[in-house]
Amino acid sequence: MAIVILVLAALIFAAFYMHDRAVLQGISCEIASAGRNAATQSERQKAMAALKNGFSSDCLLGSRQVSGQAEAGKKKVSSVWKGNFYFPGFVMKYFAGGHYTIHVSWNSEVVQPADTIRKIRGVRKLVIGGSD
Repeated sequence: MAIVILVLAALIFAAFYMHDRAVLQGISCEIASAGRNAATQSERQKAMAALKNGFSSDCLLGSRQVSGQAEAGKKKVSSVWKGNFYFPGFVMKYFAGGHYTIHVSWNSEVVQPADTIRKIRGVRKLVIGGSD
């Protein structure tokens, strides 16, 4: 029975770890997508900062010391999040220092749909001729 309880506790902590990793990956993806969808550089930075500042670590189950960084460039947006998930017990302290570091990131290229549409229409005019 003692082994069953230990295995069950390990599975629960593994599920908590996976939950926290998924939450951090989700906020990283959401921030990068918000930056990608904005039209101008300043709008990108504002959208990404609003989401980053709105994130609360209350939704995490075991991670502490969570930090995030979001960068918006002209061609690329990125978001990086880190946190430490602490495991109880002396075994994990011996093997992993008592915690695992969660490190997630998301990068996305900024696409300007208006420029793409103009290029397609320009090629169409060259191939077919005439106007729209």
